[in-house]
Order: sequence, then structure tokens, then C-alpha cells
Amino acid sequence: MGETALASQKIDPAIANYKLSVKNSTRNQKQKGLSYLRLADINFKYKTDYIQAKKYYDSTLLNLSPVYPGYQQILKKANNLQLLASRFQIIAQQDTLQALAKLPEAERTARINLLVDQQVIRQENAPVEVNPTINNGNVINSASRTSSSFYFYNPEAVNQGLVSFLSVWGKRRLEDNWRISSRTIATVNNNPNSVSDPDVVQNVQAPLLSAPGAATFKQQLVNSIPVTPALLQQSNQIILNAYADIAGFYRDILGDNPESINTYEYLLKRFPENNNLPVIYYSLYRLYTDEHNQPQAEKYRDLLLKNYPQTQYAKAILDPEYGKKMLT
Repeated sequence: MGETALASQKIDPAIANYKLSVKNSTRNQKQKGLSYLRLADINFKYKTDYIQAKKYYDSTLLNLSPVYPGYQQILKKANNLQLLASRFQIIAQQDTLQALAKLPEAERTARINLLVDQQVIRQENAPVEVNPTINNGNVINSASRTSSSFYFYNPEAVNQGLVSFLSVWGKRRLEDNWRISSRTIATVNNNPNSVSDPDVVQNVQAPLLSAPGAATFKQQLVNSIPVTPALLQQSNQIILNAYADIAGFYRDILGDNPESINTYEYLLKRFPENNNLPVIYYSLYRLYTDEHNQPQAEKYRDLLLKNYPQTQYAKAILDPEYGKKMLT
């Protein structure tokens, strides 16, 4: 019944049926694992609740055999889901701030007061802060405004990543080696002794974390709203960086080229004019090449060569020996 409901996009009934399947699968561990997997995917794709999705993926791994097809893919997603969670939270946060900036002042003030009230309720009811982008009440992670591990902001990382790819380009088949950047993703420890059902309330007293008062939080929120063109541009850059990290995560960590393509294409649709078009075009060129979609690969190849012929990405396409030259 869960499959039928999900196929009909009836998400809540599907969740209820999969939870019932988990509860009733007392002897069939594989079935329980598959039901957890569906719950994980639903929370990941439809609910965008990456914290809960992570728990369900962990439960999936505890109940499925390591030889189950796709087990390693599930393991990668579970271990690295925090990166996706943090980037999507950054995007949602910036979208909220931009929406506030567009409101008339009176309505904006009312919305801000509502957000402050919600934050106070969260602090009272949830002793552990689970949102890494609003840690200890900071509305904006200060690091996200000033620095980034994302390679658009790091020319050295771009060069290192490209050299790494070009150093092996031509030695193996094209689809085997084309990574632009290397990413270090913090993995989450999987504890085999943990309770496998994420819906079970754990009898553990979590440590209390300090949090600012309502007045402080409100001031931080007000200060973070992009009400000037410069602040809006900065906010858009943060969103762009987050989407590009997501696209890179799908490509480099999960090996999910179609989802990476979808993310890059959405990024271009939302930000058709941005300073990172050469690397985006190059990424799409390589992705579509790997997917054997030559028309789309040629489209982005031509855009790169026509508009950015002097970039290292264009040179890498035109000259297979470019990587060797960079290494000497």
C-alpha cells in the first residue's frame, strides 16, 4: 500500500503505510530495511527533512545486508548527508531573508516577530540545536559570508583540482576521470549498537546549549536581511555557492550524474548571469559527455569556448596536453 500511495504522490499516507510495515516486519529484516529506505527517500526528496532522512538511512543500513544492491550508495548518502542538509538549510535561510526584504516594512516587522516567537518556542522545547546554519542563535553563519571551502572562492583549489584531472586525462577512458575538485566530506559515525528505529524516543538527556534572548535573535535577524543591492548580491552568491556544492556532492560523492545535472541546470536558470559560468559550463560538458548526451555536451562546450576561450577549462578541452604542461 505504501508503494501505491507513493506512486500516486500521496506522501503522508505512504509514510503511514511504510511505518506500519516497519512495525509489522518483526521477522523479515530485509522488508523492514526496505521500508526504512522508502521512509528515508521520502524525507530526503519530498519532505526535505535531512536530519530525519539521515536517521532512516542509518536504520536502513542496520537492517539490510551489506551485499544488498545499492548498499554502498545508501551508505555514502547516510554518511555525507550532513553536507546536503547544511547547504539546503543555507538556501532556505537566504530565500527566507530575501522574501522578508521584499515585504512592506509593516508586514516585514510582523513576520520578523513571528519568526522570533517561533525561535523562542524551539529553544524552550528542543534543548539541542540541530540546525548547523543557526548555531547558538546566529541567524547567519558568519563564515558563509566571508569564506568558503567551495572552489569558486578558492583559485588554488580550482588549479589543484584541474591539474589532478588533467594529469590522468588521456590515460584512461574519458568517463573514468574528470573530477574538477576534491572534496573532503565529514562522515558521521555509524554506531551498530544504536537503536535502529528513528521514531523511537531515546531516553537520553541531551546537554543544554546556550541560546540568545529574543531581543538578540531579533536584532541578528534584522541585520541579516538583504535590504540593499550589495547585500542582495551577497545573499545570491551564498545561494549559488550552496547549489554548486550540492551539484558537486551528487557528482563526486554519490556518483549521481543526472541529479548533478539537474542542480547545475537549475542554478543556471536561477542565476543566468554569474561569475562562475566557465566552471559550470565545463562541469555540464563533462557530465553530459559521461551520460552520452552529445548534443547537450556540445552545447556547453561551445558556450565555454565561445565566451571564455582564455580560461583553463577551455584550454583543457582544446589541448589534451594542457595538464602535462601545467605539471611541468
